[in-house]
Amino acid sequence: MKKNFLFAPLVLSVVFFAGLARGDSMLMIGRGGAACSVFLEESGANKMWEFLYHSWAEGYMSAINVRNTATNSDINLFVATLQGRQQIDFLKNDCKDNPDQTFVFAVMNLYNEIKRRQ
Repeated sequence: MKKNFLFAPLVLSVVFFAGLARGDSMLMIGRGGAACSVFLEESGANKMWEFLYHSWAEGYMSAINVRNTATNSDINLFVATLQGRQQIDFLKNDCKDNPDQTFVFAVMNLYNEIKRRQ
């Protein structure tokens, strides 16, 4: 048991520094940290990936909204003109225009577009 306790921090350190060596974003976890070009590739290859990215985006925008309730700056995330397929299309278009940006920034652009439409 004690061996595992000592071994775990070593493994975590190696994984962490290996990630830094590869230049991966340590800003966030999940699909939000992927490059837009990866989102476009994965979502184009399989609709499951499209669903996963969109679900991540909805959760991220919901978390922003929950945080913003403290300052009364939350928004209505349901905009009839920008739901489901339209959101995915928005994200894809934003990523096509900015393939090197991180997916989370496309999500932030979507959030701002929803806010603008209210």
